[in-house]
Amino acid sequence: MTLLALASFSTFLRAGWQVLQNPLAKPVLGAAAGHYAARRELATERAATPESIAARIAALLDEEDHNRIAIEALEDLAESRGIALPDDLNPRINTLREEDNGWLVWGEGCAKCTFGSDACSLNHALICSAPVSSAM
Repeated sequence: MTLLALASFSTFLRAGWQVLQNPLAKPVLGAAAGHYAARRELATERAATPESIAARIAALLDEEDHNRIAIEALEDLAESRGIALPDDLNPRINTLREEDNGWLVWGEGCAKCTFGSDACSLNHALICSAPVSSAM
């Protein structure tokens, strides 16, 4: 039964690969990808109301471990749509940026890199050009 399932799955994968490689299927696949991208953009436009963006940013800021990438993406989305964030969010976002980019934070990170790679982030190792010792 297992061999039959593996044979069936490999046949399925092979057929899919052949469809992807077929030059006659490329226009259809390209149109499908474009249609999917357009539908995703439309869904994002409908869901990205000023209230929903502000609520999501506030929820991300309330988390203990901040997802800075998601916060920046939502800020970029709001900016591209011309949505002004509420006045209470901007100081919180600026505080988070200062925590990440302050010279004391970077200095501490660079100092950690000189003592061992186990306490060093890749950003600090590359930017500080600190000698990173092996923790082995």
